Amino acid sequence: MNLGNKKNFSPIIPFIIILAIIISLSPTTISAQENTTNSEIQNITETTADSIEINLEENSICENDSHECSFPPYKISYSNVIKENNLPKKALLISDNPGTNILNDAACDILNTYKDVNIQVRSCNQICKMNENELYTLVETSDIVIINWLTSDADSVFTNLLLKYPNLSNKELFLFLETSSSSQAKNLHLVRNSTINHKKIFSDKSIYTEEFLNNYFSMTKRGQNYNVYYEYITNGDGKLVNEEFNKAVLYKNYNNKENQINEILWALNITGYECKYSDPRFSKTYEYGIFREQYMTLEEYKKKYFNSSRPYTVGLLESNMYVSNGQLQPYYALIKSLEAKGCNVIPVVAAGGSENQLKVMVKYFTNAPSYEAYLNNPLKYTNNVNAIISMPAYGIGGNLFDNTTKYFETAGVPVFRAVHSDYVSNEEWELSATGLPGNRSDKWWHVAIGEAQGIIEATFVGGVTHEISSKTGAQLSGFKAHEKNIDLFTKRIVSWINLQYTVNSDKKISLVYFNYPPGKQNIGSSYLDSITSVYNLLYELKSQGYNVGKLPTTVKELEDMMIKSGINVATWAPGELEKLSNQPNIVLLPVAEYENWFNSLEPISKVQVIEGPVAYIGQLARNAIAINYTSPMKDIINDWYNGVKSLLPENYTESGVLLLNKIVAALNKYLQTGKDGDYQEYLSLKSQWKALNIPGLNGWGEAPGNIMAVTKNGVEYFVIPGLKFGNIFIAPEPQRGWEAKSDLLYHSSAVAPTHQYLAAYYYMQKEYSSAMVFIGRHATHEWLPGKEVLLSTTDYGSIVVGDVPQIYFYISDGLGEGLEAKRRGFAVMITHLTSPLAYTSLYGNLTAIANLINKYENTTDKTQKDTIAFSIKLLIERNNYIQSMGLTQEEFEKLNLNEVVKSADKFLFEVQNTLYPLGLHAIGQNWTVTDISRSVVAALSQEFTYDGITTTIFDEVAKYLFSKKYSELCPRKR
Repeated sequence: MNLGNKKNFSPIIPFIIILAIIISLSPTTISAQENTTNSEIQNITETTADSIEINLEENSICENDSHECSFPPYKISYSNVIKENNLPKKALLISDNPGTNILNDAACDILNTYKDVNIQVRSCNQICKMNENELYTLVETSDIVIINWLTSDADSVFTNLLLKYPNLSNKELFLFLETSSSSQAKNLHLVRNSTINHKKIFSDKSIYTEEFLNNYFSMTKRGQNYNVYYEYITNGDGKLVNEEFNKAVLYKNYNNKENQINEILWALNITGYECKYSDPRFSKTYEYGIFREQYMTLEEYKKKYFNSSRPYTVGLLESNMYVSNGQLQPYYALIKSLEAKGCNVIPVVAAGGSENQLKVMVKYFTNAPSYEAYLNNPLKYTNNVNAIISMPAYGIGGNLFDNTTKYFETAGVPVFRAVHSDYVSNEEWELSATGLPGNRSDKWWHVAIGEAQGIIEATFVGGVTHEISSKTGAQLSGFKAHEKNIDLFTKRIVSWINLQYTVNSDKKISLVYFNYPPGKQNIGSSYLDSITSVYNLLYELKSQGYNVGKLPTTVKELEDMMIKSGINVATWAPGELEKLSNQPNIVLLPVAEYENWFNSLEPISKVQVIEGPVAYIGQLARNAIAINYTSPMKDIINDWYNGVKSLLPENYTESGVLLLNKIVAALNKYLQTGKDGDYQEYLSLKSQWKALNIPGLNGWGEAPGNIMAVTKNGVEYFVIPGLKFGNIFIAPEPQRGWEAKSDLLYHSSAVAPTHQYLAAYYYMQKEYSSAMVFIGRHATHEWLPGKEVLLSTTDYGSIVVGDVPQIYFYISDGLGEGLEAKRRGFAVMITHLTSPLAYTSLYGNLTAIANLINKYENTTDKTQKDTIAFSIKLLIERNNYIQSMGLTQEEFEKLNLNEVVKSADKFLFEVQNTLYPLGLHAIGQNWTVTDISRSVVAALSQEFTYDGITTTIFDEVAKYLFSKKYSELCPRKR
């Protein structure tokens, strides 16, 4: 879908015109003396009005990850402002992490012009980590100290410092503009240290009482409505405060780069350094809207950024907190990547977890006048986007969570999740086994709650970065886009859009079923008739216009074809493999072609396939040392150890465990020391492990390995079993391997897949790229080695699916394992019914026992009762029911006849209350009336509460027919 492209329009022009008018105003000298009134605060203008030029440069997004660049992208140029009589000045500026980013950008611009100024910027985190001497020296050597904001921890640090050195604040400018809310009341003595021209401005306690200061700093803290604090300092009690301090507060509150530049220039000016500055300027704030370098209307945005040659449009949602913080690196990287792949992008921002998230999406992603109108009649309106990317953590829509979910459901486009972490760097994420920290509920905030709204393919797009500015010493907190993951993520998005808009007859799809263990009798999945399901799907695809060629006419015919050409072959059956490879139309993939693809993978991925898990864990330790991130490695190594140990064949247990223990010890030592000598010890142990030659745990060697590979006319091939029906390829998921304990390989996250396994998935990616469709629970690719969530391009779950959409028919009661398929297999789930269920009916001798119990209960004659009871006892003994009744022979013999009858009745009750499946469900096949009725009865047999009464359908029917509870009935009546 394309929203069109109009002539470019620069929203900068009106801003420049307004700026020219401001500059043309007559300059006014600003007094720094304390007795200056506030009456003119609204008209503060520049001092030393030589010249100023604010140049908003188009498309000046940083080309690298450096924080030294100007961002958001505007540059202020100064001319004729450096005075020969200026003395060098040193300023120290302190704020929280987001404020530090903005202060640093502002300071860097000034430092590029004023060569005799030294500006140091520190975050509160940096302050807390400094020792007393370091902080004292930094403050003592500064002419100007401005603390825009302090955390409670940094409050304590400064409190202790000033108690010990009370004269440290005696400077030309020393300002505490805001302390943390939690410590404001107890730290008012900090703000009393605020000094202008060596005079403490809050020293008069008759005016600046504790109550006054509490109120002042509450009214002027960041985040308040602009009109509230502006009115307070101009017409309220705030006007009693020094006007220069009030001005500094306004600079702090109008927390953008332009105001921070002018705050620094103002501070330099009032401390005797000749330079010009502009007064604090409030820029209109937006609750939500389109944002790309600046806020725009949809029409303005389309004129500037839309390209009519791009066939698709993607909506992008981010939290607006990152706009003011200048932390939009992943946001812009996603835009860039999508545009490079032929997608226009509509990027919008709104407060996280707010109703505005739904409002902004409906406003710009549809043509509806409001979200209420859209949800009332979605078909009435047009969607402007073909896909949506959601970046904010937590649920989308705030109080409108359910309405937002409904919007996603009715929009008819896929919604994707892009995750950036505030705690984990790209390098740390790559190294991790979990993908997200497990101690911060991140999986809930970033992944699980989005899944509840139907958001798919949660993908890591950027991690936190803490770089030290070479110019200011500031620790810069932001995000670093993960370019490789973003590239693959946006390819997947385009693939999903292509799947929706490609003509059905041109779509090429793989239908993947399960053949585990390999062999003719093992096609199936959990409570699903896989063969019938494939058959039904093929005919459904045909009815929808897919090219399916000539189809088999019966399920049995398809089954015969699958057994002949669509099964995996184990290594011990070379004759079967040769027979399979000679089948007409069987896929023979040249090993050389596979190797070209395999060699494009990252080294960490290749080494695990070729050399095995021991080589992999050593390389991972090496990588951890390289990035100085060894803290999680102990847990990673322990999990790895347990995984490998569980796969050891019995005849290798003793020698294998002994060597594994030594390998773990050597790697832990290396991770502590980082010394090459310790790594050499590991390499020596690795060689010993290789010499053990434990099947399956030494890697699969160089391609092709020994699994389903043949040589024909001197050329090596992988055999890829399967059947082709036009553009549809039906195939078994490739086998995980047959060495070691093959049954445990099914869920193993310690052993890499074989070359043939990878080759089969490569073939499906290359030749049937529209989609892979998995038939039933469950495959093995979602259990391959890699992260728990947010897979990397080096994780095998990501490698095998590539950029192909994944669709998974999954049993409806498989929630736990289904999460693995969603998070580690990138699957969009289509749940299917379980098999129909019914309660077990009595048959044969069980029916005979039930009839005898019925006679026993309806007979009053003791002799007859004993005769009947004895007959029941004989039937139990002759049919070997004693053990099924939970009794030993000795215990049974001790029962009197009445106890035998009671035990038999209890046994039949348990049998009658056992649910069993009525055959297997098949996709595309409706249940019979009998299936439905029995399953409904089974569901209603469970306890439920109605009108405050807890009951079951069985109890209600028993009460109606026999005036008894169900459990009180004899077997026949039950």
